Amino acid sequence: MPDQAHHSTEEELRQHRIAKLERIRERGDVPFKYAFERSCAIRQALDAYEAAEKATEDPATISLPVALAGRMTAFRSQGKVSFADLRDESGRIQLFFRKNDI
Repeated sequence: MPDQAHHSTEEELRQHRIAKLERIRERGDVPFKYAFERSCAIRQALDAYEAAEKATEDPATISLPVALAGRMTAFRSQGKVSFADLRDESGRIQLFFRKNDI
C-alpha cells in the first residue's frame, strides 16, 4: 500500500494558527502591532469617482482623497511611472504612481 501524505484539514490549520497566536501573546508581543483604517471599500471609491466624473466637464479637476486597503496583486514599473492593482472584497482598482509626485 503506497504511503499517503498527511494533509492538514482546515480545522487543524485553524487550531495551529490559534496556538501560534497564543504563544506570541505569552511572550508579551502584540500579534497585530499596526492598524490601518480605510475610509471606504474599493467599490465605494470607484462609485464615488464615477459620480464625480459625471458631474464635471473636466475629470482632471476631480479630487477624492481616500484611504484604501487590500492586497496588491500586480505591480508594473515603467521608467518614472508605476502601476499597481489593489484588490479587496468589493473589487479591484488600478493605482498610478508618478515618481515626481511621491
